[in-house]
Amino acid sequence: MTWDPIYASGLLSAGATQGDLRRCLDAISSEEQYERLTRSECSDLGLPFLRPVLAQTDGLTPVLMTSEYYPSAL
Repeated sequence: MTWDPIYASGLLSAGATQGDLRRCLDAISSEEQYERLTRSECSDLGLPFLRPVLAQTDGLTPVLMTSEYYPSAL
């Protein structure tokens, strides 16, 4: 499974940092798995315990750091 970029954007909108998101992408295989984590499990993994908010993408398609489309220069 992979992360939905819209969901990941929602975590950023909820207050996650880029570092938080990177740790989530590295440690958890999907947003479904992340959703099942308890606050304690997130803490043990060094992950934020957040629930995403609706991200305003204004018609843009988010690209995750793990995507082949993510610019290597970034």
